[in-house]
Amino acid sequence: MPGRSSVAGDAVAEAVLAEELGLSAVWIAEKYDVKDLPSLAGAIAASTTSIGIGTAVTHPAVRHPMVLASMGQTLQSLSGGRFRIGFGRATPQKWRDYGIAVPTMRTFSDLATLLRQLWAGETVSYEGPLGSFPRLRLETHLEAAPPRQLLAAVGPRMLALSGAHFDGVILHPFLTPEAVRASAAAARRSREEAGRDPDDFLVVAAVVVAVDADEQEHARIVSGRALRYLRSPGLGESISAVNSWDPAPLAAMRERGASRDPAAVVPRAWMDSSAAAGSLAVVRDRLETYLDAGVDEIILHGSTARELERAEFRTVAL
Repeated sequence: MPGRSSVAGDAVAEAVLAEELGLSAVWIAEKYDVKDLPSLAGAIAASTTSIGIGTAVTHPAVRHPMVLASMGQTLQSLSGGRFRIGFGRATPQKWRDYGIAVPTMRTFSDLATLLRQLWAGETVSYEGPLGSFPRLRLETHLEAAPPRQLLAAVGPRMLALSGAHFDGVILHPFLTPEAVRASAAAARRSREEAGRDPDDFLVVAAVVVAVDADEQEHARIVSGRALRYLRSPGLGESISAVNSWDPAPLAAMRERGASRDPAAVVPRAWMDSSAAAGSLAVVRDRLETYLDAGVDEIILHGSTARELERAEFRTVAL
């Protein structure tokens, strides 16, 4: 259920269909309106039997660590071990508007450690950027494995952080296969340097997918989505740097009115090199390229399960 939606129940129907299509997981892009993470994940867990349920992403400061720990443990129990939680930064201005401290590198590393300790049954005292917590403890310890924690990353510092402190990394949409290969290697290298098993690390790439899209659909699914990311100060520069793109076109993307015709301001060569759009065969081959770049899983971003069903995506064997 990509993008904005006013009907929360659509997420459940999409998840059920995704399971029928044979997809391995559904990912919730939490928005603070009608895409509340625990509500949707709980409903999906109760309506499906085997499909994985992930978050791509939620944020570290909108919930108290005890609420996050309880939520993760509850969803892991409810889903029978199918839940994974991904964290991300979003834009600093969003948190300033909310009156929440902008997350730092230490915010993420401390949260990952704190959740791991709580899920292990430890009693924790903490003082730091997350807050002041004299005594945290989950009264009930989950016997099953805790949820895997993943971190959304683009630049080298976040990639290093994901390897050192998290169980996996979620790579941002609109990275080329070459950028994905380098990013996956950097995260795994950081994990090994931290003394953790690089083979026990999940690399997830978010790849925008548009099967048999005409020019209008391509503009909606691919160019329009790229414009929202690339026009964001800082994020646009990070994506272009990782992809070795000349950042000059970013200025035009940030002009007032650019969103009315995203295809006119986002270079088509950028889209062709960093998304999977075209016939079913072209999309299949493109996704295989990403898997060959060291990716364990791919989030099929931008297209709904119903759109994939219409394109007969269930027939694709990767």
